[in-house]
Amino acid sequence: MKRIVTALLGTAAMLVTMVVSGPLATAGSAPADDLPYGTDGTGNPTTEDCTVSTNANPQKAVDRASAGDVICVKPGDYSGSTLTVGKAITVRANGVVKLKNIVISGSNATIDGFTVVGDELDDPSTGIKFSGTGHRIVNNMVKGKHIHYAIACDYDTCASNVLIYRNTVTQTNNFGVYLWGGSNITVERNNIYDMWSDDGNDDVDGMRVWGVGHTIRNNYIHDLNVNKGEGEPHADCIQNYQHSSRTTVSYNVTVENNYCIRVSGQCLIMQNGHRPTSDIRDYTYRGNVCESFGSQNIELGSITGVTIENNILCGGVDGHVLTFHSTVGGLKTTKVKMRNNILVTAGGSVYASGSKDALIDDTGNLELTDPSVATDWKEFEGNPHAPVPAINPADFTEFRARAQKVDVIDNGSTPHSPNFTKDVDGAARVQGAAIDIGPFEFG
Repeated sequence: MKRIVTALLGTAAMLVTMVVSGPLATAGSAPADDLPYGTDGTGNPTTEDCTVSTNANPQKAVDRASAGDVICVKPGDYSGSTLTVGKAITVRANGVVKLKNIVISGSNATIDGFTVVGDELDDPSTGIKFSGTGHRIVNNMVKGKHIHYAIACDYDTCASNVLIYRNTVTQTNNFGVYLWGGSNITVERNNIYDMWSDDGNDDVDGMRVWGVGHTIRNNYIHDLNVNKGEGEPHADCIQNYQHSSRTTVSYNVTVENNYCIRVSGQCLIMQNGHRPTSDIRDYTYRGNVCESFGSQNIELGSITGVTIENNILCGGVDGHVLTFHSTVGGLKTTKVKMRNNILVTAGGSVYASGSKDALIDDTGNLELTDPSVATDWKEFEGNPHAPVPAINPADFTEFRARAQKVDVIDNGSTPHSPNFTKDVDGAARVQGAAIDIGPFEFG
């Protein structure tokens, strides 16, 4: 995709690109310098810390293991079996090890490098299901059209202090990461792409996030095409909503430095829609790169206390870039801080009517027009059977080049949110006199 942005506000700076080549890093090894998102599905070759090795179905070794053991599993196909882990042990695939699904409970378990394929639709419904505390779910591949939830916890048994790191989710039926609650879960460096619903039985979302204190950062969510499956479901990067019959809260969540690209729906949608209570509130959305083709890029419905800063948000294809409105009587969207964003519309409005009434800060935001966003939308949704690569290198250079065409260098303001030290590509957030506008920091 090549784009010419109208309403340019300055001269271009020197282009600094991210080189994207070579294999992806695996969990347990040094991070890849090029593009450390997800896994290629070949497992983790680390063996020097193994206390147990097995060339059979790993469940027997798990059942016999003691706390602290590291079980290393040689390549094998156990796709008819569930792996159940409820101990403080590490279970690692030293190659391609296929399982039907994985269930984790207790505390401090590590699941590393497996390939989860599922079985019948919703049997099991979840590829990797977890509860408890202190787990590490790393470097796994979840791929199977009958999997409804790739990596998920239930609303009444969700977990705390869990790391979901460098997993790849692709070609599953509905959802990538699904957090029904819990606290202090970190979701980082995952590659979630090319999911669709064959049965039209639900939406298709990269993530659904409820709970308290979570951090969603440095993930790559891409190519969620509404025309690829049945029933034309909504297809969004990140969504949550107020449940109709129970209180499921979501607040003090940080969503930062993620890439959300080529998505038929929205980058972020949050709504309190059943009661005038702020079950969903107080999000920080910063440093993200977003290109979505729905009615808006970000929708906040009756949400209070959201900070949106240093993002590049491309949308307005069939409506607006931003919609802040009321979705339940008696509760407005209020206390929204907008700072240092690049807001790109395909031709519609940047803000839906009345949305600016929700703002308590509107500092340093650039509003641009780029009709080619609509062209990209038609090309993407009009070719649902086009092959989808796990990594598209242009995704990590194109939006940086766009930002360099406008006057963003040292024109940003101090962020509202603390501990905001790196940009979307890992560069130090301040390299000159001030923070730069948008998700990239230029030297």
